[in-house]
Amino acid sequence: MNNINASYISPVARRRAKRWFIPRIIIIGGGATIAQFYLPWWSLIISAFILAFFTAPLNRSPFWAGFTGLFLSWGVLAFIIDIENNSILSSRVVKLFPIPESSILLILVTGIIGGIIGGFSAASGDAFRRIWMRE
Repeated sequence: MNNINASYISPVARRRAKRWFIPRIIIIGGGATIAQFYLPWWSLIISAFILAFFTAPLNRSPFWAGFTGLFLSWGVLAFIIDIENNSILSSRVVKLFPIPESSILLILVTGIIGGIIGGFSAASGDAFRRIWMRE
Protein backbone atom coordinates (compact mmCIF):
# COMPACT_ATOMS: atom_id res chain seq x y z
CA MET A 1 0.00 0.00 0.00
CA ASN A 2 1.39 3.38 -1.00
CA ASN A 3 0.63 5.87 1.75
CA ILE A 4 1.22 9.37 0.36
CA ASN A 5 0.57 11.32 3.56
CA ALA A 6 1.92 9.13 6.36
CA SER A 7 1.85 11.94 8.95
CA TYR A 8 -1.92 12.52 8.59
CA ILE A 9 -3.94 11.78 11.72
CA SER A 10 -7.70 11.55 11.32
CA PRO A 11 -9.98 13.85 13.34
CA VAL A 12 -11.37 10.85 15.20
CA ALA A 13 -7.86 9.81 16.25
CA ARG A 14 -7.15 13.38 17.38
CA ARG A 15 -10.23 13.44 19.61
CA ARG A 16 -9.39 10.02 21.02
CA ALA A 17 -5.82 11.10 21.78
CA LYS A 18 -6.99 14.24 23.58
CA ARG A 19 -9.51 12.25 25.59
CA TRP A 20 -6.93 9.69 26.73
CA PHE A 21 -4.03 12.05 27.56
CA ILE A 22 -4.87 12.53 31.26
CA PRO A 23 -5.62 8.82 31.86
CA ARG A 24 -2.19 8.05 30.32
CA ILE A 25 -0.59 10.42 32.82
CA ILE A 26 -2.41 8.65 35.66
CA ILE A 27 -1.52 5.18 34.34
CA ILE A 28 2.17 5.97 33.89
CA GLY A 29 2.50 7.85 37.18
CA GLY A 30 0.51 5.30 39.17
CA GLY A 31 2.27 2.32 37.63
CA ALA A 32 5.69 3.80 38.31
CA THR A 33 4.71 4.66 41.89
CA ILE A 34 3.49 1.14 42.59
CA ALA A 35 6.64 -0.33 41.01
CA GLN A 36 8.85 1.87 43.23
CA PHE A 37 7.27 0.47 46.39
CA TYR A 38 8.33 -3.09 45.54
CA LEU A 39 11.33 -2.67 43.23
CA PRO A 40 14.43 -0.41 43.13
CA TRP A 41 14.13 3.27 42.18
CA TRP A 42 15.15 2.63 38.58
CA SER A 43 12.10 0.40 38.07
CA LEU A 44 10.18 3.55 37.15
CA ILE A 45 12.17 3.62 33.89
CA ILE A 46 11.05 0.13 32.96
CA SER A 47 7.45 0.67 34.06
CA ALA A 48 7.14 3.99 32.16
CA PHE A 49 8.64 2.32 29.07
CA ILE A 50 6.21 -0.62 29.21
CA LEU A 51 3.15 1.50 30.02
CA ALA A 52 3.93 3.97 27.23
CA PHE A 53 4.40 1.03 24.87
CA PHE A 54 0.89 -0.22 25.61
CA THR A 55 -0.99 3.09 25.99
CA ALA A 56 0.11 4.41 22.57
CA PRO A 57 -0.50 8.18 22.50
CA LEU A 58 -1.48 9.29 19.02
CA ASN A 59 -1.52 13.07 18.89
CA ARG A 60 0.03 14.15 22.16
CA SER A 61 3.67 13.68 22.93
CA PRO A 62 4.46 10.57 24.99
CA PHE A 63 7.31 12.57 26.54
CA TRP A 64 4.86 14.95 28.22
CA ALA A 65 2.66 12.12 29.51
CA GLY A 66 5.68 10.40 31.07
CA PHE A 67 7.14 13.67 32.33
CA THR A 68 3.93 14.81 33.99
CA GLY A 69 3.14 11.40 35.48
CA LEU A 70 6.54 10.90 37.04
CA PHE A 71 6.96 14.56 38.01
CA LEU A 72 3.80 14.26 40.08
CA SER A 73 4.78 10.83 41.39
CA TRP A 74 8.25 11.79 42.60
CA GLY A 75 7.13 15.23 43.73
CA VAL A 76 4.29 13.88 45.86
CA LEU A 77 6.44 11.09 47.32
CA ALA A 78 9.23 13.56 48.17
CA PHE A 79 6.69 15.91 49.75
CA ILE A 80 5.22 13.09 51.87
CA ILE A 81 8.68 12.01 53.03
CA ASP A 82 9.52 15.65 53.82
CA ILE A 83 6.39 16.05 55.94
CA GLU A 84 6.95 12.75 57.79
CA ASN A 85 10.43 13.73 59.01
CA ASN A 86 9.65 17.44 59.65
CA SER A 87 12.01 18.60 56.85
CA ILE A 88 15.10 17.36 58.70
CA LEU A 89 16.39 15.26 55.79
CA SER A 90 15.69 17.87 53.12
CA SER A 91 17.37 20.63 55.16
CA ARG A 92 20.52 18.50 55.36
CA VAL A 93 20.46 17.43 51.72
CA VAL A 94 19.88 20.97 50.41
CA LYS A 95 23.22 22.02 51.99
CA LEU A 96 25.00 19.68 49.56
CA PHE A 97 23.80 21.54 46.47
CA PRO A 98 24.36 25.13 45.34
CA ILE A 99 20.70 26.09 45.65
CA PRO A 100 18.93 28.29 48.20
CA GLU A 101 18.10 26.46 51.41
CA SER A 102 14.49 25.60 50.73
CA SER A 103 12.97 22.16 51.08
CA ILE A 104 10.24 23.06 48.57
CA LEU A 105 12.88 23.88 45.95
CA LEU A 106 14.57 20.54 46.61
CA ILE A 107 11.23 18.74 46.18
CA LEU A 108 10.69 20.62 42.90
CA VAL A 109 14.16 19.64 41.63
CA THR A 110 13.47 16.03 42.63
CA GLY A 111 10.21 16.08 40.68
CA ILE A 112 11.89 17.58 37.61
CA ILE A 113 14.59 14.92 37.63
CA GLY A 114 11.96 12.18 37.90
CA GLY A 115 9.92 13.85 35.18
CA ILE A 116 12.83 14.00 32.75
CA ILE A 117 13.63 10.35 33.38
CA GLY A 118 9.98 9.38 32.92
CA GLY A 119 9.57 11.52 29.82
CA PHE A 120 12.52 10.00 28.01
CA SER A 121 11.50 6.51 29.10
CA ALA A 122 7.93 6.98 27.85
CA ALA A 123 9.18 8.47 24.57
CA SER A 124 11.47 5.46 24.14
CA GLY A 125 8.58 3.07 24.81
CA ASP A 126 6.42 4.84 22.24
CA ALA A 127 9.24 4.84 19.67
CA PHE A 128 9.83 1.14 20.25
CA ARG A 129 6.11 0.46 19.74
CA ARG A 130 6.11 2.47 16.51
CA ILE A 131 9.08 0.47 15.21
CA TRP A 132 7.47 -2.89 15.88
CA MET A 133 3.80 -2.12 15.28
CA ARG A 134 4.21 -0.02 12.10
CA GLU A 135 1.15 2.19 12.60
